[in-house]
Amino acid sequence: QTVSPEMNAKFQQAEATQQVGPRARAMAKLRELIYCARPKLMTFWQRLDDAGQGVLPVAEWPRAMRACVVSDDEFPWDWLMPIILGFDASEEVQTFHYVAFLIQYENALSRKLADQLHSSAVMLMADNVSSKEEAEAAWNLIDRNRDGKLSYQELRPLLRSSALAINNAALEEDRVYSVLVKMDKDKTGFVDKSEFVRAVIRSLAFQKGPEVFSDQGGSGSPISVDVSPLGLQHGSKLEKRKAKAHDLRMELAQWTETDITNCWAATQGAIRALATTCGCASSVFQVLDGDGDGAIDRQEFQKGLMQLLRGSPLLKAFEQWEPLLWKLVDEDGSGFVSPAELNMAFSVRQFMSI
Repeated sequence: QTVSPEMNAKFQQAEATQQVGPRARAMAKLRELIYCARPKLMTFWQRLDDAGQGVLPVAEWPRAMRACVVSDDEFPWDWLMPIILGFDASEEVQTFHYVAFLIQYENALSRKLADQLHSSAVMLMADNVSSKEEAEAAWNLIDRNRDGKLSYQELRPLLRSSALAINNAALEEDRVYSVLVKMDKDKTGFVDKSEFVRAVIRSLAFQKGPEVFSDQGGSGSPISVDVSPLGLQHGSKLEKRKAKAHDLRMELAQWTETDITNCWAATQGAIRALATTCGCASSVFQVLDGDGDGAIDRQEFQKGLMQLLRGSPLLKAFEQWEPLLWKLVDEDGSGFVSPAELNMAFSVRQFMSI
């Protein structure tokens, strides 16, 4: 996904007027590039991870960056390594946790949409499953080499979905990656049997409501899963986040899975397009705000989005899924998108582990 020369020129002009320093702009661009390369990086590192623990010698980090992100041998990945991995260059670091590194890179809007699609993706691997026992039986069929875990490469053929009705290999790779990371609770880079069964049970709860078959074994009797914001401590931050997540689920429940999938694909496509430009998410607002009034209206949003997705098959169904994306980006429902709202929608953040 690449933008037109005209739009790239606008990004160049916008970057020239940005108050952000060159270091911050460079790091923002690297975040975009690493974010887009996460599936390739996961595949690269998993092939070296014989122990299946998500940990590798630190020398494999710059090797992977050159293979998957920027292939120029002159690019200073070795110099950047302590900065990006977050350790002192004087330290004698021997290993790094590649899964913990990859999951730091997120886009908030894409993650919300991917979470909504996660359940249906899991159920593709567990067709007609309705209990823990059936989920365990499904695992025995899926784990063909009997090594007790599924890698990224093993998940790929299991997650082919007609819902992702676009012929785009990069987006399909993104989708498989998001499902793997969601299921991989112990952050080893692989999905084991217990994680698979747990994901199936949670997916049943999401699709069928608060009652699902028991994950306690035995009879497969129903258990209660609280998926509402009720019962939380009043006024807490957790309550607010749960309530907001509940509202998002209620909103997305009104849309088809195809519309949600296309919204997610459009968000990912826009980020991938931005990664090919000289600009970063912070300059997107200036490029899309055609009249320079400090707010992006619906027409400006549509025009800019179509330019970012130039040549994408997604544009054929633009009128079906664009209203949902607009509603998600315009969080306050004002009818205009602010710089903060647009930046939140299309920027890549790095959440450092503490």
